[in-house]
Amino acid sequence: MTLGFETILPFLRSIEHLIRDDSVSEIMVNGSSSVFIERTGVLEEVPDLTLTEKSLMVAVKNIARRGGITVATRLPSGSLESRIGFDSEISSPRRSIHGVTLTIRKFNSRHFTVVGSMPDSLSASEYILDNFKPSDRIAVLLRSRSTAEVVQRIASAEKIAGRDFQEWLTDRNQAGFDIYVGMNSLKDGAHSRTKRDIHEIRHVYLDLDYRGSEALKAIQNSDEIPKLNFVLDTSPGKHQVVWKVESVAPQEAEDLQQQMAHEFGADGAATDTSRVLRLPGFTNRKYGDECAVRVTKHSDKTYSLRDFKIASGPAKSERIPEQTPSRSSSRQETPTQSERD
Repeated sequence: MTLGFETILPFLRSIEHLIRDDSVSEIMVNGSSSVFIERTGVLEEVPDLTLTEKSLMVAVKNIARRGGITVATRLPSGSLESRIGFDSEISSPRRSIHGVTLTIRKFNSRHFTVVGSMPDSLSASEYILDNFKPSDRIAVLLRSRSTAEVVQRIASAEKIAGRDFQEWLTDRNQAGFDIYVGMNSLKDGAHSRTKRDIHEIRHVYLDLDYRGSEALKAIQNSDEIPKLNFVLDTSPGKHQVVWKVESVAPQEAEDLQQQMAHEFGADGAATDTSRVLRLPGFTNRKYGDECAVRVTKHSDKTYSLRDFKIASGPAKSERIPEQTPSRSSSRQETPTQSERD
């Protein structure tokens, strides 16, 4: 299996500039103490740049998984050498006295993607700019599971996709925050993310948190709905799916999402227009076994309501009542849980 730059960048944002630097042939992360690079045959230490032991271990685990290595059994010291480029491979791990170490050796100055059965995942910046106009005002939400702290920022898609904002999100993610993004644009001057603040419906979506793989397959094989634009792999067996739409009113979007949730067994509580979904390229910290959120693109099309042939009617979902959160009314004026977040 060949590992490409875009495969490892979601886990190593703090050294992304070094990975993308064509003059750097090798990067050596020496535990949490120092980072060295090789440039034109000369080894030098990068000043004022370190990675925390925890974030480095998360990176090593996820890179190892992409190469088919289980860290717990194959990397007893937390050391991994990842070779990137033509005909590259993850080599045999080495024991390190410095704790978690990572060496990235580039065979070529060009950037390569993963060669294998898994499509390459878009970065967070690419995902945002693919889904929104640069001037769209959107919300990003951060939630800490350990402290229950919630932070929300509203800015243009262009700013959120920019390097400074992405570095801040990476820092917060490494500090224990989960990262989410609102999927519909907000009105000028909006300082919150409620249904009243929605300016334009850009997407419809489903959260496949129950029998996710089965639900995803059913959606992909259905003749009643168009081809998905994006599939997010949020954790093992759980997915979020997204369609890009235009000329859809907020209530039409919610009605459609509820119909699809009933049809495919998705989370019926995740159908409000102010909902936030996972932002790819960051670590999902909701569960004990942390994992990177990936997204794959399946279509460039933007759909209208007439492209969705699904009919309204009784729920076909196999979710039992305990698995389907109740909604007293889809038109209620009280804030939804998504808005409270």
